[in-house]
Amino acid sequence: MSTAKATTDVPKATAGLSDKELMGLLDRLIAERGGQELSLERLLWKAESCGKFPVTGYILDCVDMPKADRKDNPDWKAFIVRTTYETRGVNRNKEVVKIAAGSEVVVPANYQLAANLARFALDPDYIHEIAIQATERSDIGGGKKMWGFRVVKFPDGVKKRVGLDRLPEAVAKALPPHDPETGEVHDNAAAAS
Repeated sequence: MSTAKATTDVPKATAGLSDKELMGLLDRLIAERGGQELSLERLLWKAESCGKFPVTGYILDCVDMPKADRKDNPDWKAFIVRTTYETRGVNRNKEVVKIAAGSEVVVPANYQLAANLARFALDPDYIHEIAIQATERSDIGGGKKMWGFRVVKFPDGVKKRVGLDRLPEAVAKALPPHDPETGEVHDNAAAAS
């Protein structure tokens, strides 16, 4: 459909709608045309408060997060996971609440998780279903502690990246090919030398 046609169809589609009908337009359009609502307000899965509840789902991306208001690690990354099972997360009021299956959740990428899961989050061709559960918090010296995790990768939980699951084109083009089963990077340039 051309942009010009779409623009001329819009006034006709909404002409004569009551305020109530107009306010319900998005729900009606989803019912009629399908669609996937984007998660703009994702909850945070935190090991301290939610770790006993595993987060299970497709790991979609690893993103830079806004600067945190803390001395340790103000620059941090997080994984975006679309849940395949219900879990728990922290809302803006710091309350632990249910997260329904199918929701997107932010999972902080500490060193251990980042080092082991980035290959799945940044696979340009496939999304991978994983599960993460906090185990214990260990002293790593200097008065600092780090969470440990139990992580499961499901061999039958691999799907081709399509539609909204695709990485931004610039990111995908910059990544080497990945093995769909293991997430391992195939560095053809290194193999040739």
